[in-house]
Amino acid sequence: MPSISLSLPDIYVAQARLRPYLPPTPLLEATSLTAQVGHSVWAKLETVQPTGSFKVRGALNALLTLDPALLPQGVVTASAGNHGLGLAYAARQVGTMAHIFLGTQASPAKIARIHRLGATVHLVPGTYAEAHHAAEEFTQQTGLPYIHAYAGSIVMAGQGTLALELLAQRPDLSAVIVPVGGGGLIAGMAVVLKTLRPDIQLIAVQPEASPSLSRSLADGTVYEEYPAGETIADGVAGGVGHAVVAVARAGWIDQVVDLPEASLHRALAWTVRQEGWLIEGSAALPIAALLDGAVRVEGPVAVVLTGGNIAAAVVMEILGE
Repeated sequence: MPSISLSLPDIYVAQARLRPYLPPTPLLEATSLTAQVGHSVWAKLETVQPTGSFKVRGALNALLTLDPALLPQGVVTASAGNHGLGLAYAARQVGTMAHIFLGTQASPAKIARIHRLGATVHLVPGTYAEAHHAAEEFTQQTGLPYIHAYAGSIVMAGQGTLALELLAQRPDLSAVIVPVGGGGLIAGMAVVLKTLRPDIQLIAVQPEASPSLSRSLADGTVYEEYPAGETIADGVAGGVGHAVVAVARAGWIDQVVDLPEASLHRALAWTVRQEGWLIEGSAALPIAALLDGAVRVEGPVAVVLTGGNIAAAVVMEILGE
């Protein structure tokens, strides 16, 4: 049992809390990918969330559990983009203001959507790490609640509801492949899957440009900040959280795979052309793992397509159009 403050009952409670706001996302067979790899592949389309990403699960769960007396003051977070979108949306649902700190390297498409949702955007030179430090300073100055992008049992419980949906939609899954950045999603999912179906293989995928989980496991430390290289998987670039490292060390993650950047580009273009699904770079990771043969499993396998917030110009460049 990993040493994290999250249990299966926490995730069931989160599921009930979120149900009035977020219906289950579709699980559809990726028919072209099934034909390509020779066994059934099912795609969990978090791209259809109201913010285009799974991150809204944890953000909304966090705000719905806050003391109502604190809500009128506003909330704060730092984000690579998708968590900021999730918190901005959640803030609108509960009637509060969100202060979102973003590094200037964040996707312009995500920054624009956060603005449209009515949040106050604070752009900080640099990456998520710099934005996080600035947000913490702002929190200390204002006393506003800080909603972390991936750490904390409340956020992870919200993310873990994705795994409850998966098991209800496809009880016979043999493996699940999940992109990993900070790791709140796969940590929450691991509690569900390894408690209810310990035979399911749970596989983490990261870009070679930001292998913070595999490096943390290899070096015996936790790289909460990591100097990521250039990658289209901006949503998972940077450091990793203590919870996911604890989950991996406990054996609840069966495999950690790092993928080259060229594979992500190929997988994203392939998914748009062959399946007709618009995904962001982070969501291309599980597709790339199967197309490249870096992950070899027997079906049925689920790939979590974590988000679809990508600029049109980036897609056109990758497609060569």
